[in-house]
Amino acid sequence: MMDKGDEQMNERAKELRSEMLDKVEARAEAAMNDESFDRLRPQPVRRALGSALVLSALTIAITGVLDGPWLMLNLVIFGGLWFVLGRVNRGFTDFPDELVDERIRSTRNQVYRYAYISVVACLALVVIITALGNIASFGITLGAEHFFAGAMALFWLTLVIPAVIFAWKEPEI
Repeated sequence: MMDKGDEQMNERAKELRSEMLDKVEARAEAAMNDESFDRLRPQPVRRALGSALVLSALTIAITGVLDGPWLMLNLVIFGGLWFVLGRVNRGFTDFPDELVDERIRSTRNQVYRYAYISVVACLALVVIITALGNIASFGITLGAEHFFAGAMALFWLTLVIPAVIFAWKEPEI
């Protein structure tokens, strides 16, 4: 049996969830009616934006090892591309299930599946290349900074790949 404090806490949690869902619903409605990025919504443009975003994420591995402002510059470019692609995709990859229709939900589930399979494949490729380099003594010497830069690139890629695949796959948004 629940005491009065637990009941009040549960009631407050329900109120907070309802308030939060209302705010997210208002954001979703605004994103779905936003026309400011319509010129970037044709599929070829979305594919170009997605490709540039993936390239920027992979370039983080290179600029992460270099000295100078290159990493910060690349992160700013990456963030800008990510913001624009999110607006172009209308945020469909981020909204709760209750706020999107069945077709978008189904597409989003497929996108997440492909996204994480591709990220795991990239990670497996890195492990295989590193193992082969050590076994065959190809002279590949990877230091801690290389692994850190690669991990950063994989981290950023993991965050954006669902939006990229969604932009690439959907004929119209």
